[in-house]
Amino acid sequence: MDLVEPMQHALWSVSDLLRCFFSGNFLGARKHAFAIWYTTLGHHFARFEEECTPVPHLVAQAMGVTLELGPGSGNQLSRLDTDRITKIYGIEPNVHFRSVLKTKLDELPDLSDKYTIVTAELEDEHTLQQCGIKPGTVDTVLCMQVLCSVKDSNVAAKQIYRLLKPGGRFLYWEHCRSADSITSMVQWVWNMIWRPLIGGCSLTTKIDEAVQNAGPWVVKVSSRDEDPYNLMPRSWAHLVKPE
Repeated sequence: MDLVEPMQHALWSVSDLLRCFFSGNFLGARKHAFAIWYTTLGHHFARFEEECTPVPHLVAQAMGVTLELGPGSGNQLSRLDTDRITKIYGIEPNVHFRSVLKTKLDELPDLSDKYTIVTAELEDEHTLQQCGIKPGTVDTVLCMQVLCSVKDSNVAAKQIYRLLKPGGRFLYWEHCRSADSITSMVQWVWNMIWRPLIGGCSLTTKIDEAVQNAGPWVVKVSSRDEDPYNLMPRSWAHLVKPE
């Protein structure tokens, strides 16, 4: 059973959480600590994605009016094909990411004019509609390790489906609950420590099930890690909402 990756993440997050708490940032300590942790380690995550995952290829498929869910510190910005994108909204509920995201956008002039940061939850329909994001208006939803942290992955997946146009694409890469019964039990136990420390991220979310239940899809690509002892197995897909 490979515990190294989740244990390292948890220990780093504890350090940042304590730093924020003792600095007097009591109310926003968890969100602030998560933003520090993720930004500090962001280049490691980006390198892993570049070398070992389909993330760069998936991100490059975004086109038209795009929602990037949970852009965080902006790891995916440089992977976007600006010639294919007309407008992109970064839906980021953690306000502590805003400044670092804005700084990275300033370094990408071809993207910055098209990119709007929206400080809101995906489920906040009022705020989204104020920005012009309405059901059936989105060409692409981009989601890289975000659904693990939402309050209800089933609600989030259905919201994604509603927002997409017929013919719109959903591109995601997520970690999910293991298909192995023993590993999933270990995930459940470890989750009691993990989730409060890592920005509400859950190791036990049934991502594929939530997405499949959101509505019918045309499957362009769909795959997942097969290692039964991996505590963070990844699942990814390129799905299209039927026209």
